[in-house]
Amino acid sequence: MDLFLIAVTVTCSLLVFFFLRKQFFTDKSQSRIRRVPEAGGAWPIIGHLHFLRGSKTDQLPHRTLGRMADKYGSIFGMKLGVHQVVVVSDPKLAKECFTTNDLALAGRPKSMGSEIMCYKDAMFGLCSYGPYWRETRKITIVELLSNRRIEMLKHIREFEVKSGIKVIYNNWAKNNLNGVVKMEMKEWFGDIVMNTLGKMLFGKGRRSNEDEGINRAHKAIRRFFELLGAFVVGDFLPYLRWLDIGGHEKAMKKVSREMDSVVEEWLAEHKTKRGIIKSGEAEEDFMDVMLSICENSGLPEFDADTAIKATCMVRFFIQLLFYFILLYCIIIYTNAQNLPPTFHSNID
Repeated sequence: MDLFLIAVTVTCSLLVFFFLRKQFFTDKSQSRIRRVPEAGGAWPIIGHLHFLRGSKTDQLPHRTLGRMADKYGSIFGMKLGVHQVVVVSDPKLAKECFTTNDLALAGRPKSMGSEIMCYKDAMFGLCSYGPYWRETRKITIVELLSNRRIEMLKHIREFEVKSGIKVIYNNWAKNNLNGVVKMEMKEWFGDIVMNTLGKMLFGKGRRSNEDEGINRAHKAIRRFFELLGAFVVGDFLPYLRWLDIGGHEKAMKKVSREMDSVVEEWLAEHKTKRGIIKSGEAEEDFMDVMLSICENSGLPEFDADTAIKATCMVRFFIQLLFYFILLYCIIIYTNAQNLPPTFHSNID
C-alpha cells in the first residue's frame, strides 16, 4: 500500500511540474510565433479525431473538413492525438505552401506503416526531406521518368497492350455470343499494369510462368495500400502502440515480410546476372540501374540493398497508383457517357 501511495504521489507531482513549466516557463520567443486559429470542439487526449469519423449521414472526411473551413476560415489548426495539423483550403495559400514555404513543408510525418512496410522510411515518397530524398528523387526522374528512358521502354508498353488485346480476342473466339464478348475490365487493366511495371522495374511479368513472385507481390501490394490508408491508433496516440489496437502492426509486419522476400529474390537474381548486363547481352531494367549507381557511388543514410529495394518498390507503388487513377477516370467517363461498365467489342 505504501508503494502505491508513493507512486501516486510521484505521478501527481510530475503532472503538476510539467503543467507549471508549460504555463510559466515557456520560451518567450515561442510565445511570439503567430499560430493559426485552432478549431473548437477538441476533446482531451484525442483532440479533433472524433470529427473525422463523420456523421450518420456523411462519413467522408473531406466534407467534414470543408464544413469546418466554412466555419473557421481558409486556414485553421487541428489536434489529431499528439500531432498538430494545419488545414488549408484556399488555393492561394496552398500555392504559397508549395512555393515560398516548400522547404518547411517538405518533410513527411512518421507513421507505423512507413516504418514497418517501407524499410524504416527508406521509400523516398514517405521519407523526410534530406540528402537521401534528393538523391533518390533525382535517380528516379532521370532513370525512369525521363523522355529518354520512356522512349527506351516504349516496346514494353506496346507489347503488353498488344498482349491484352490478344487476350480479348482469344476470349471472344472461345466465348462468342452473337459477336459480343464481355470482359472483366478490372482484371484486364490490372494484368496490363502489373506486367508493364514489373518488366520496367524488375524484368518480371504476371503472364510469365518462370516466376510466381510478381503474383505474390501483387497480393501483398493490395494489402499494403489497405494498411497504409488504415486508421492506426498508434500513429496518433503512440503510448497506446503496444496494445496494437485493430491488429494493424501484426498485419503490417506480415505484409512487409512477404514483399521483402519477393524483392530480395529478385535482387539476388539481378546481382548474379550483372556480368551479362554489363556485356550488353541483356536489357537493363530499373533495378539494374540502381545496382550500377550503388556500385559506383552509393546512397546516404541507408545500405545499398535497402536503398535499392525501397526505391524500386516506391516507384512500383507510385506508378501503380497513377495507372489505377487513370483507370478510375476512364470508368467515370464511361459512366458519364452511359456506356456499360463491362467491355463490349464487336470483332469481325
